Amino acid sequence: PPRVPLERMPVSHVSGEFHRPTHSAPTPSGRMQLLARGPAFDGGVWLKADGPGSDADRATWSLEAREQERIAWLWFDILLDSAVFVTFQALLCRGDTPVQRMQFSPLTQCQTRVVFALSAGLMQGVNAVAVRVMRKTEPHVRFCVGPMHLSAQPPPRLESPALPVGPLLDAFGQSTLHSWAGRTRSEAELVQRLERQSREADDQRRPASFNQWGGWTERHVPPTGFFRTHHDGARWWLVDPEGSLFWSSGVDCVHPTIDHEVRYETRWMNLRPALSWLPEADGPMGHCLGQNPWHHVDDREVNYTIANFTRAFGRAHWYAHWQRVTTAQLRRIGFNTAGNWSDTPAMSRNRVPYVRPLELGLKFNHTPLLAKNLPDMFDDGLAIDLAQYARQLESTVDDPAMIGYFLHNEPAWHFDDASPAEAMLAQSPPGAARRALARWLRERHISDDALSAAWQMPATFAQIESGQWQGGFTAAARHDLTQFSAVMIERLCQAMSAACRAVDPNHLNLGLRWWTFPPVWALQGMGSFDVVSFNCYQPRMNMTHFGLNQPEPGIESLAASLGRPFLVGEWHFGALGAGLPSAGLYRARDQRHRGRAFRNYLEHAAAEPWCVGAHWFNLYDRTAAYCAMSNENYNIGFMDICNREHAQLTRAAQASHERLYDVAAGRVPPYDEPPEFAFPSR
Repeated sequence: PPRVPLERMPVSHVSGEFHRPTHSAPTPSGRMQLLARGPAFDGGVWLKADGPGSDADRATWSLEAREQERIAWLWFDILLDSAVFVTFQALLCRGDTPVQRMQFSPLTQCQTRVVFALSAGLMQGVNAVAVRVMRKTEPHVRFCVGPMHLSAQPPPRLESPALPVGPLLDAFGQSTLHSWAGRTRSEAELVQRLERQSREADDQRRPASFNQWGGWTERHVPPTGFFRTHHDGARWWLVDPEGSLFWSSGVDCVHPTIDHEVRYETRWMNLRPALSWLPEADGPMGHCLGQNPWHHVDDREVNYTIANFTRAFGRAHWYAHWQRVTTAQLRRIGFNTAGNWSDTPAMSRNRVPYVRPLELGLKFNHTPLLAKNLPDMFDDGLAIDLAQYARQLESTVDDPAMIGYFLHNEPAWHFDDASPAEAMLAQSPPGAARRALARWLRERHISDDALSAAWQMPATFAQIESGQWQGGFTAAARHDLTQFSAVMIERLCQAMSAACRAVDPNHLNLGLRWWTFPPVWALQGMGSFDVVSFNCYQPRMNMTHFGLNQPEPGIESLAASLGRPFLVGEWHFGALGAGLPSAGLYRARDQRHRGRAFRNYLEHAAAEPWCVGAHWFNLYDRTAAYCAMSNENYNIGFMDICNREHAQLTRAAQASHERLYDVAAGRVPPYDEPPEFAFPSR
């Protein structure tokens, strides 16, 4: 739905509109129990979940059957009595059968408003809502849940959340709910650390084998003045502007305003009471408040990184010292690349190789959408939109520090179990892409009867081209539609690549940063990239698509046939015990094993001849209150919110970077001491 600016948001969205809360107490089942405790907030009931958890362990609220067609929103409040994450599911049920599962993870020790926008018709026949624990680290979990609200309009904001143990963050952005050895105890300690880091910045050195760009001092090929790719007959490399072979070990979000803020005022919640300190907007620290274009435009945020550097260096000088300290930390740890979402002007000024994200400029004002944000790649309007999109590159076209650009990040062009062509038939009106599919199918099946026989279901070319599609697809139909999906993705990738190349012929096209290793139908279309990128949160980098236990048949030969190197855009390991409620997408047993996991992953990636880089996500830890509606309050950084490094992880990275090029060249084997992991990780 369209966003409503907070200052114009009415006191109650549900006033005068259809709105019905449930007043009945939930019915627990399995290991879920109702507790006899006073509610944490009005209307709440306490529940307890024991044991490992299963789908049968749930609390269920019965719903009345009337007026279900008008329901567009489900919302309720919850308070988790824990210091570490719990992942829940809300289930919409017909009888005992879930028809929709919606995942959420509330803040710890803070009343949280959970809000779901429901698709049209979803509530037909739904007579119950259930809540179950999906993942947890503790054997027993207690939480308070309020009534389930069903409404035609969005809910009001939660203005004063219950905080049974007080604020969640201290003045420096650290958790008040945890105790850990690395906690910053005072402003004096914080300021002394940052001042020392700035004084010592010029003394920080790169690994001995790195040149000024981070390229390998021993191996050279003809330079071009920009980064490029090179195959030496045995493996792929990048090449730096001076001609040295280069393997890109990067860290994402080298930026003072990316992903280590706290969203204190969002569309659904006001988290000001959860913060021990918040600057006045018109005061000397008012510049620490703002809105981040990479987050929701309605969210107000406080940035503790900026606040902490301002405490040390003042409003006029904090940014210069942040650049000085941060670029020195990259050199000392051994990272030679500032990954996606970094401060590209600062990296360019400091001669740090960097990559650029372009997705904020990817808007389809002249192109119809087929499904989600997938544009009609056969529509004439796409050229207009992509020309505007590519103009972002004009500002960096001559910058030798820029390695290249990512066309997109984790595009939602996969549709659960459906291919893009299936999603198009199910969701889009007639258009150029559907006409192209009909032409493509006619070349293979000639007539309606032949198409129906091949698909083993009723189907006509007219229905494909312009009809309203109903029902699912047979395996034979899905085979054809998956093949055409490869055609769709290839056409779109070629169009995006050509538009960017027309503006910037100097830098590398680093591809789409697929959310996992691309499936065959997507990878087939990626030959127009200079480098194929993907994100891979696994113990080691691999070519296995999400949800599979092994690579798809033929994927490795297909990858080789593209004649392109690959790069990992995101990976990380976190741990509990560092002052945060969640560990990240992959959880090591502790900080020592985080270091082992880093070495194991990075060095094995460097040893693969098809891989030219891996970028860790990200430089800083998140804060304990980073996000109210997910468990992304992660220990995933090299630095905490007070710019104190995680020493064991840093030492591991330094050791790997010192031998990075020897590993990549095959002179020494990759580190192979297996780390221990803990589950669940989030």
